[in-house]
Amino acid sequence: MGEGAGEPVHGLEEAQFGFGLDAAGARLQALDGVVGDKGEKLVAALEKHNASFAARANVFEMALDEKSGHFNDIVSQRTREMIETLGQRSKQITEVIGNRSREMSDALEGHSQILADALDALVQHPDLLLHIATIACARLNTTSALLVELQNQTTDQPREQALMRRILGALTAMPRGTRGNWVDHE
Repeated sequence: MGEGAGEPVHGLEEAQFGFGLDAAGARLQALDGVVGDKGEKLVAALEKHNASFAARANVFEMALDEKSGHFNDIVSQRTREMIETLGQRSKQITEVIGNRSREMSDALEGHSQILADALDALVQHPDLLLHIATIACARLNTTSALLVELQNQTTDQPREQALMRRILGALTAMPRGTRGNWVDHE
């Protein structure tokens, strides 16, 4: 094929290509019109929805602020009431403890005075002290004799015998500590 033969084919191709471009352009314009209309409607709907959402968000925020303010007021009021109640209870407990402490202190002072007076009386009257010691020894001897008798009667009962031995041991044991000094119970 020569130049002459290629030219008409080339011109035909250009004409077909131009026709395709024109058709594609027309379709793009039609599509642009449809999308443009729908796009504008979509953008308008989104803007409307956005405005509605913003308004609702503002209303929600105001309602939330109002409710949280009311909640904070209630919590503050209840906290004050609780603090007042705890303060009153604490004051009552402190008063009761103070009263009981004074009562115990007075009772201890009274008892210590009774013991001091008794000790003074025994020091001033040694014959009374001897009489009390004699009575205590007689009771101890009687109690010891009774325990020995009970222990002899329980020869076939090991638990009772062990109990009697413990009681007798406690009655006859010497207090621990320096000789002649009183020792507190352990």
